[in-house]
Amino acid sequence: MHPLADIIKKGTKSGIDSYSAFSDPNKLIHTELEGILRSKGVTDVYLCGLATDYCVGYTALDALELGFRTIVVEDCCRGIDPDGITKTKAKIGKRK
Repeated sequence: MHPLADIIKKGTKSGIDSYSAFSDPNKLIHTELEGILRSKGVTDVYLCGLATDYCVGYTALDALELGFRTIVVEDCCRGIDPDGITKTKAKIGKRK
C-alpha cells in the first residue's frame, strides 16, 4: 500500500445499505472519509467506479452535501440500469 493511501471500509453493518463512501443513506453510520479528506485540506473529489447509479452516485451526492467540489469521471464509471444512471446524473446536476 502506498504510504499516503488510506483504506475506507463501508458496508460493515449487516442490514444497513452503504452505497456511499461517506455514510449510509440515513446518516447512522459514517466512515472516516470526510475526516481524512478535511485533515488533508482536500476540496475537490473525483469519483469513478461501479456503479454509477448506486455507489458512485450516492458518494457524489454526499460529497456535494458536505461541500466538496465533486467531479464524476463518467468514462471511468459503469452503471446497472440506464434509467437509474440518468436519474442519478440529474440528481447530481441539481446539487451542484
